[in-house]
Amino acid sequence: MHLNVVKKTLALVIVLSVTGFLGCQHEVASKLTGRWDMLPPDQIAPAAGQATVDNGTSAGEKATVDTEDLYDSVAGGETNGTMSLVFHRNGMLETYTDFPMASTGKPKVGKWSILSWDKKAEVATVRCDLFDEITETKVTFIDDNTIQLIPPNIAVLEMELRFRRNQ
Repeated sequence: MHLNVVKKTLALVIVLSVTGFLGCQHEVASKLTGRWDMLPPDQIAPAAGQATVDNGTSAGEKATVDTEDLYDSVAGGETNGTMSLVFHRNGMLETYTDFPMASTGKPKVGKWSILSWDKKAEVATVRCDLFDEITETKVTFIDDNTIQLIPPNIAVLEMELRFRRNQ
């Protein structure tokens, strides 16, 4: 009889721990989870009512200019190549690039977590640990399927790029 009580108590503790752990995930994490593919400059449209960033430039204009600069510097002016970010529900992060001059052919793998969420501005601050380099980046949700951020795998370039959810 005593053994059954111990087994039931242990099972209950495990169930509560697992459900408690799953329930601790940040509310915006499910919104960010998935694969996001970089948009080329000609597919970046300014969003209505979008905030301005530097010197009165809209976020869409900044993403367009930064993407063009990325193609010029990393792809030699060619639009061959792209970048993808995969935010897994379990906190794993994968980044893929296939630019001819910058690709290793393998994804960079790390971890991600939500630090904060500004629901009104639709901006999440995300911590990324990628190749022993820890970065924080602000992810702006343009809409449910479009985000803009400085990707953690090229954070040193400080380029804001726009990504669309890969469905």
